[in-house]
Amino acid sequence: MGVQADISSWGDRVVLPGTVLTSRPTETDSRVNISRATRVLYHARRRAHIMKLDPDQEPDLYRIIVETMTEGLVLATRDATMEYVNHRMAEMLGYTPDEMIGRDAKEFLRQDSREVLVENLRARAAGRTTEYDLCWVARDGHTVYTKVSGTPLFEDGEQVGSVAVVTDITHYREVEMALRASRERYSRLIEASPFVVFLTDVEGTIVMVNRQGVVQYGGEESDELVGKDILKLVSPESRPAVQEMMQLALREGVVRNRRLTLIRRDGTEFPAQMSIAVVCDQDGVPTGFSGVVVDMSNMVRAQEALKRSEQKYRNLIEESLQGLAIIQDGRVVFANRALAEITGYDVEELMTLDTGTIWSLVHPDDLPRVERAQKKTLDNQTVMGRVEHRIVRKDGEIRWVDAFASTLEYEGRRALQVAMIDITERKRAEEAIIRSEMRYRALAEKSLQGLAIIDEHGFAYVNRALAHIVGRSRDELVEMSMDEVWALFHEEDRAAIRSGVLGALAGKRVTMRGEYRVIHSAGTVRWVDTFATATDYGGQQAVQMVFIDTTERRRAEMRAHRIRDQAMLYLDLLGHDIRNQLQVIQISASLLRGATDESLQESLFKVVEESVQRCARLIEEAKDIEHLTAAQLKERPLLDAVRSCVAALESRTTGVEFVTEFDVQTATVVADEYLELLVTNILVNAVEHNPRDDKKVWVRVWYEDKGYVLSVADNGPGIPDARKADLFLMSRRYGGLGLHQSRQIVDKYGGRIEARDRVPGDYSQGAEFRLWLPAAGTTAGW
Repeated sequence: MGVQADISSWGDRVVLPGTVLTSRPTETDSRVNISRATRVLYHARRRAHIMKLDPDQEPDLYRIIVETMTEGLVLATRDATMEYVNHRMAEMLGYTPDEMIGRDAKEFLRQDSREVLVENLRARAAGRTTEYDLCWVARDGHTVYTKVSGTPLFEDGEQVGSVAVVTDITHYREVEMALRASRERYSRLIEASPFVVFLTDVEGTIVMVNRQGVVQYGGEESDELVGKDILKLVSPESRPAVQEMMQLALREGVVRNRRLTLIRRDGTEFPAQMSIAVVCDQDGVPTGFSGVVVDMSNMVRAQEALKRSEQKYRNLIEESLQGLAIIQDGRVVFANRALAEITGYDVEELMTLDTGTIWSLVHPDDLPRVERAQKKTLDNQTVMGRVEHRIVRKDGEIRWVDAFASTLEYEGRRALQVAMIDITERKRAEEAIIRSEMRYRALAEKSLQGLAIIDEHGFAYVNRALAHIVGRSRDELVEMSMDEVWALFHEEDRAAIRSGVLGALAGKRVTMRGEYRVIHSAGTVRWVDTFATATDYGGQQAVQMVFIDTTERRRAEMRAHRIRDQAMLYLDLLGHDIRNQLQVIQISASLLRGATDESLQESLFKVVEESVQRCARLIEEAKDIEHLTAAQLKERPLLDAVRSCVAALESRTTGVEFVTEFDVQTATVVADEYLELLVTNILVNAVEHNPRDDKKVWVRVWYEDKGYVLSVADNGPGIPDARKADLFLMSRRYGGLGLHQSRQIVDKYGGRIEARDRVPGDYSQGAEFRLWLPAAGTTAGW
């Protein structure tokens, strides 16, 4: 339509070719309700009137102002047909003004924004000015997010169209979404934890606690705990221990696994385990403590589904208006009301400021950078790029602005146009989000639980605690493929972990929890209590996993079990074996008093002597059991031990045929000095419990299931099926002290021992004992 070069203003009217439009029916209404774009034209017209300019020269002034605006300007009819767009609006969408003029504005909008425009056109038809968000589709297809201010235009009292100012907010929207995603990523790690996670200041006052902490406390909202002294949640007897932990954490950084007694809201007490770590700011100054609390009374039944706590973050919306000024010969020759609001000066005051005062508006620390940007703009006559800097308002308040500058011809001479947007609230929001992200990052990084996020490629995130559990660096873990991730778990647990993780990645509702084994880089096995839930990470499906190292607890349980077995053994020896021998000695001694026959006396003396020797052997064997638990493990050749034990037994027994068969050339196992005792016990058992005159013992060694099997079979009376299961039980001890001792040695080596029929299905043909020991270098056992 070619109208963009003919826009002008006179009196209360905005003039287009052949049309007279008023922004409001009266001068008073226009001053009160006029939009940002209309205010620009109004002040320009008013200044021209004050300076008594030639009306014929005014169109150039208005055209310059409108065409050099850093916001888009659109003049449209009531049905949204665009009669005028400035260069900034066309540039925003990748078109020229001529390509947009005459077309329906809805053609350039995203589908969901077209109805928004229609609703606001109805409001303007009713004479109202509106401000709203629209999403445009640029020529290349990308989305442009904008904030639009629209004002109705009237002709002879009838609304015939509208003028709209369009501000591009795409960049700010992207920054806000990225910061929010980063904040939510770390908050998920904390809020999804099945354990209590809290943060206090240096005085011990709670400033943050996750939902699990509220549940464990017995409350309903986190506000019940925030602001409380952490000591108020601890029993009086445990408070000195908590204070000591805080002092120790300030010196050493972390204090782990202290047992305490805590108090719920209803006054009940429960045992717990607490770990705390000091939290520092960027300068290394302590700002508080992060901690983890595990309820020891119901740890095994921790909740599988966690609720997210109430979000405490503000949704900051940037609504600042753009300020506009024209500076010529060191003086402000034009300023709009938005700039006055930003700087705290009236428009009239701004236009009376001298050069020194103008530059004093810029913060002293930012002044050199702003001066360089302005000089470059004036020297090269180009548009100055975005410069974020601080200004000092008239009242002394410091605010942040996003400023742009360009050169233009103003009243026949070159001038500098400056546009700025107040971004103080955005800056404050960014800083708050960064502080929040740092707080959650510190909690995740200082956590004593292993934390990981797994996506379809492998580990997307791991914390230091998990790296310590598996004995690898965080970089090593993040660079692992999925197959290498599975290899971190024990082969017997691998299928369950793999199935659960892949199911969650495929979008299934999967929640895993259980005790599994992971392989340390040193080759040892560590037990972990593992929790896994599906999550979203960076917009992609992922799995969040928590690992609690329970190795030491399991070892302690096993040690306690062995000690209990030993105590039961000693009690059984005293109450059964040794007491029986003492009764034999007592009876023999009584018979000796009345015996006169020398042969009878000799026989009774022999019985007493054998009983004493039996007691002595029992005591020595019991001592061996006590010592074998402390012996150090090392690599031992199994075949050499078997050969030496068979040879020693052959040399001191008669009437026994030993048949050996070795299917392997070498067989190295991890054992100690009691390996020969283990083999001897099995061999002696095969000989002593065989009443036949033609005793025969078959000894065979072969490789199976990453270990070596030692088989010892005999042609004795065998063992009924009903007794096989109880053969190694301490409570029954059918197999004698030797077999019990053998079972303890095998447990220590991480192996297995079982009794079978030499001929399957017919126990009367003799017994077979099979002993399996893991090969050296495998991950079996501890």
